[in-house]
Amino acid sequence: MLYLVFMPLPGDGGMVSWMPGAAVVSVFDAGTAGGSSLVQLIGNVLLLLAAGALATLRWPWFRRVGRMVLVAGLVAAAIEVVQWLLEAGRVSATDDVILNACGAVVGMMLVRPWWKTAGTDDARRAPVSEMDTNHAVIRSNSFATPNER
Repeated sequence: MLYLVFMPLPGDGGMVSWMPGAAVVSVFDAGTAGGSSLVQLIGNVLLLLAAGALATLRWPWFRRVGRMVLVAGLVAAAIEVVQWLLEAGRVSATDDVILNACGAVVGMMLVRPWWKTAGTDDARRAPVSEMDTNHAVIRSNSFATPNER
């Protein structure tokens, strides 16, 4: 992923596109529509899709759309700033940030059916009195056989 995002391209680097929606409109504009623009649009959506899915499964804090948009937007903005600073022939665009954040939200929604089973730390947080004592590990006597415990 890092290779695709930061790979140098021929051309002038350090260009910035501040107009939101310009890249999306160009994909659907009959005069300038090209295959590479559509691939770039889809790629921007897919860039943070897996991260959005995995983050919500691992950390329940990310299971709110606003939080996901905020964090994914900050990550995407950081990627765009690094691309701009590297001057690697890439255009830093607000569309990329928006599409990356949308991809993270799509990833979050795709794994929503698994939210109840993933990311729960109930076993770790349960008090010792609620744990099954038959399977507890006794650290001071870890080499004893089960009958000796």
